[in-house]
Amino acid sequence: LKVVAVRGTSNSWDALADAQLWTSAVLAQFVRAILPFGNFWDPILPLLVEAISIIEENTLENVSYYKETTAFVNLLKSQGYNVQIVGHSLGGGLAMITGAQTETPSVAISGPNSKISRRTYSPPVTTEALDKFAFNIIPGRDPVPRIDDPAKNYQLIECKAPFNKFFDCHMATRSLCEILFICGSMGRPIPCDCVNKYEYEEPIALNGKVFSEVCHQEEG
Repeated sequence: LKVVAVRGTSNSWDALADAQLWTSAVLAQFVRAILPFGNFWDPILPLLVEAISIIEENTLENVSYYKETTAFVNLLKSQGYNVQIVGHSLGGGLAMITGAQTETPSVAISGPNSKISRRTYSPPVTTEALDKFAFNIIPGRDPVPRIDDPAKNYQLIECKAPFNKFFDCHMATRSLCEILFICGSMGRPIPCDCVNKYEYEEPIALNGKVFSEVCHQEEG
């Protein structure tokens, strides 16, 4: 098994890539929100975004990082590997695009979606491929995974960050802590930050080890 992890936004150039790849989808969502019977226009939105992308073709080519991840995944699969793709934020969006293009399971945390933008990629992806191979974890109050429309498979999770720190809802570690708290860890260690930084309850001790002692040893 090979797991391809795609890094999220880490600098201003990555933020610019986010904006350029998904600006048309955000515009389409805005138009839908202000028009009467907004959802009536859903079948037309991908065509609208595709038309805009043709105008921006040269600019989009420079930020189409998904082409590199798609080529890499195709290489691994051609060598007989079982591949899965994961990513956070921009990386999550790219992971889902690559997953749909290569028919490879992909899981994103707080990734921008691709249902409206699907016709702008090279090669384009289908709704069926997104529904089958893309999964997005969408924290509450996080604006990034509300860009574009999600495919069939996604999971809403709660964000317990203070309301004046809504950007914390985009943090991958916080989302991981919420998932582990709700779904359980299946015996795997819980990150110390879940309790020490994000104020989740201490997990039940296993094998006689107390969580606070273990985390104190790690920090020391």
